[in-house]
Amino acid sequence: MVCVFLVDRAEKAALRVGFAVSSRQFNAVRRNRVRRLMREAVRFECAPLNAAVTQLRVSADLVLVFRPRADLDVHRLTLAPFRSDVADVFNRLAERLLEPAHA
Repeated sequence: MVCVFLVDRAEKAALRVGFAVSSRQFNAVRRNRVRRLMREAVRFECAPLNAAVTQLRVSADLVLVFRPRADLDVHRLTLAPFRSDVADVFNRLAERLLEPAHA
């Protein structure tokens, strides 16, 4: 999973997340399944990033891009790997935002 983000000063703190899955590699059913898993992982793991965004009063726009491996079977995917990847990305981003240089 790759994360592209933009953080900007704002009057109202906001966290918006978008999801991208390649249509070249997956049909619509598989893309939607991956998006649902990504969306659920974000719902579970957004607390640290949401807290940082609220504390700093910034607007954060993120796009999570799903990059599959060649041997990946989407129907066998579970929520656990998505949660760990999203938690890792969100924790690193929250730490980066809260560094003194960005305050």
